[in-house]
Amino acid sequence: FYVARTPFDNLKNKILKEIEDHHKREPLARGILRETLREKTSAHISLEVFKTALLYLQNEQKIAVEKDIVRAISHFQELSAEEKRVKENLLQIYKSANLQVPTLENTLEDSIKNTKISTPNARKIFQILINSEEIVKVTEEFYFTQEAIEDLIEKVRNYAENNAENRLIGVPEFKDVAGISRKYAIPLLEYLDNEKITRRAGDKRLVL
Repeated sequence: FYVARTPFDNLKNKILKEIEDHHKREPLARGILRETLREKTSAHISLEVFKTALLYLQNEQKIAVEKDIVRAISHFQELSAEEKRVKENLLQIYKSANLQVPTLENTLEDSIKNTKISTPNARKIFQILINSEEIVKVTEEFYFTQEAIEDLIEKVRNYAENNAENRLIGVPEFKDVAGISRKYAIPLLEYLDNEKITRRAGDKRLVL
């Protein structure tokens, strides 16, 4: 593909403006989804031209592309004092709960008590913890700290080493190892399956 310089520069400016406008609308968001950016700026233009425009903007150090997220180089997720407080509240709630976490809805409500932060903004602040991998998503309802998940994985592997003949663990044993009820055990086991820590073997799991 070849394009004239002027329309190509116009496209780059259009892309950059859309990214900056997104940051103004969603200051707590990490950036804009690449596919959303394309739909808003280049829906009727060849994908190759769009990709090249992004590459030029990256080389000019105007944007950063992080997996499927595009952001302006100048964008930083600055939090106000109250927003920082809510962020700390969220993290503390999950740390204190360990593996017996409240639902996300209840966590968000508790985190904004005695603040002027709204629930939608608390959700955006929560996303920052997800992006930084301090909090791990297991289901739409249950989230855990990275530390709690790593500790759980270590416990499961230690259990398997002590049962080296078959390395199998069932739901009752998993509940005992983790110190949790079935409400948490099933989603956590499914998460461990997805992460290739365990694999289903009948009604039990093989620890890999």
